Amino acid sequence: MKPWETSQHLTEMRPSRIWLITRAVSAAILLSTSVACASGSTNSTTGDSGIQGVVTYGPTCPVQRAGGPSCVRKYSADVTVRQGDKTVTTFRSASDGSFKVSLQPGTYTLTSTQSGLPILKPLDVTVKPHSFTTVTVEFDSGIR
Repeated sequence: MKPWETSQHLTEMRPSRIWLITRAVSAAILLSTSVACASGSTNSTTGDSGIQGVVTYGPTCPVQRAGGPSCVRKYSADVTVRQGDKTVTTFRSASDGSFKVSLQPGTYTLTSTQSGLPILKPLDVTVKPHSFTTVTVEFDSGIR
């Protein structure tokens, strides 16, 4: 009989009860900490209020002719949501420029996370209870 086939060796390979209890308690602590952090975050709401809309970039051409193609296009960008001096959250708009972020009611300022062109002038937005405020976030390309 080989050593790994003995019942004594199999008993030695089983985790001890203390190890199993320690793992279970550690997992419970990790889970409860994660839940507490998530419920204590600033933008944690019931999800029934916030800001939604589209991010655009333009102009993309020096001259726009009447009836011609638009010189503004949808834009995927990182946007920071601030309340006073505090950053509440940062989000990235989708490739079609759309976004939706849940926020508690209040007044927020949307700013860009990048420096240089394109430029996003700070945009103040008021979120009312139980509704999403719709905005267009316009990045300026600098083309004139």
